[in-house]
Amino acid sequence: MLTPYQPPATSTRAVHVFDMGHSAWQATANPGLWLKPVRQDDVQGHYLGLVRFDAGTRSGLHQHQGVATSFVVEGGLTDYHGALRLHEAGINTPTASSCASPAPACACAHRTVPC
Repeated sequence: MLTPYQPPATSTRAVHVFDMGHSAWQATANPGLWLKPVRQDDVQGHYLGLVRFDAGTRSGLHQHQGVATSFVVEGGLTDYHGALRLHEAGINTPTASSCASPAPACACAHRTVPC
């Protein structure tokens, strides 16, 4: 999926605001795992947006190809490296393996930047 952000050619604004409340959650191939991207480029490994886990959903084993940062805005989650609770931020280093599981459900602001 590719949803790169392109500022309007005539824009003089230095900051662009996205009302994520009006964006729809997008289903993923993993049932119960949802994305609400601001920017996503799977080829380059970029992601900026929200991630939501329904209760009982696991992310599935995956390895980060870049630095991945998550800030929990609802619920919490755990993976091999321990728990990430409400209002905590976690940073996964490149090549870190992960298999996140919510407790009981979770929503995170998430950003991945390739190395």
